[in-house]
Amino acid sequence: MRVFPIYAQAPGLLQKKGRGGVIVLDKCNNKLHSLNSTGAAVFLLCDGRRTCRDIALLLQEEFGMAEPPYADVLACLDTLQTLELIQPLEAEGERTIVNRFAEKQKSRYAQDSVDFLSPEKPEKTLRFIDDITARLRFSCATLLTSHSQTKYLPQAFRYPLFNPSVIAWQKGLLFVSRCTNEIMLGTGMQFAINQIRETQNVLCYYDNELSLTKIEVIDDSLLQHELSEKGYQGFEDARVFEWKGGIWLLAAARFPNAYKQVLLKLEGKNVVNYIVINSPRGVEMEKNWIPLVKGLQLFFIYKVAPTIVFELVNERSLELVKGDPTNADEGQLELRGGTQFIPWSGGYLGVAHDTPFQMDGMLYYTHRFIVIDDKFRVREVSNSFFIQHKGVEFATGMAILGGKVLISYGLQDRAAAFVSLPDETLSEWIATGREGVHPLVGPTPCGE
Repeated sequence: MRVFPIYAQAPGLLQKKGRGGVIVLDKCNNKLHSLNSTGAAVFLLCDGRRTCRDIALLLQEEFGMAEPPYADVLACLDTLQTLELIQPLEAEGERTIVNRFAEKQKSRYAQDSVDFLSPEKPEKTLRFIDDITARLRFSCATLLTSHSQTKYLPQAFRYPLFNPSVIAWQKGLLFVSRCTNEIMLGTGMQFAINQIRETQNVLCYYDNELSLTKIEVIDDSLLQHELSEKGYQGFEDARVFEWKGGIWLLAAARFPNAYKQVLLKLEGKNVVNYIVINSPRGVEMEKNWIPLVKGLQLFFIYKVAPTIVFELVNERSLELVKGDPTNADEGQLELRGGTQFIPWSGGYLGVAHDTPFQMDGMLYYTHRFIVIDDKFRVREVSNSFFIQHKGVEFATGMAILGGKVLISYGLQDRAAAFVSLPDETLSEWIATGREGVHPLVGPTPCGE
């Protein structure tokens, strides 16, 4: 049997890198399986009789590509066929893997290629494998909105609105979006216009016909006054949710050289109460926690996979209810913050993003639907997708309006958009909630 490594590195290094491919071909039933993993040594297995086009067709079937970009897929697979690593890689060290990797190249490529893949230059070899992985991820992820209609929040300010969060509120929708003079390029590089960072947060109200009714800028003068000595510089990427009959935000408050999570209570456009939450890991950068409300209880999903969950106790302190925050950088899935989780088929539904990847100097984000049960166990993970645009996207909100799931997201830090998903579109991605399917699909990909 040939083993084509999509990501061939020692496990210890994988945990640090946090990237990897996620495709396995089952030679028994000739079907590709997505393992929903971006942080483990994964292989594309083939019985040696299949051509690149056969595998590309299987990729098309498994990942639902209407018009698969064969050129990229075939080029990657042609390259991968040169890597014939038979024995398990988990027991080998990084240098041994690189040695064997280079040896396989010597019989097929000129000396310059061998030099490029030399065991004396392992960092180049690993970058080469990363590039193959990125091209496969790019080729296999389809667009979520290809069957749906996208709407945009109005750009009524000097700087763009983006990363909108949303809830169903008073028979309509309430969006909270970030507005800043910081511009992001396709490479992921950011810079501030006028060199001085300016950040506002904007409320947009829509009725149940999805017509805009009101726009307001959030007044955070309470924080500016009481946290000025600590260098408070505004908050960003808020998730909006309803709790105890009111509107709350969970956001990242910016301080000099640090981000802290802050819980904000709104009355109209005004912040009337707040709680600054210290990092449970003692780190300086805490962003993109996900709120989950169960009755009067408020939970924070620190990381989707491996799953780490805290509960807010007495509106002041955090209590760990699941996972180990000391292992937050390890695990198979490497799924990070995204939308809020909403009640769904006896559990909760949300969207999280994979670890971003780069290809040809450009930055890309893919997302997945996640279903968890009431004990915060991951029960279903969809295949990866781009929402609308193959580039920088960030899903930040989810709601149900008129029986349809609505996802809100930012595009390239320059636009705030949302899309309403028909049931048939959602059922293409997840089984939970589909007619005839038990609400607890499992076992969990995390092995819990």
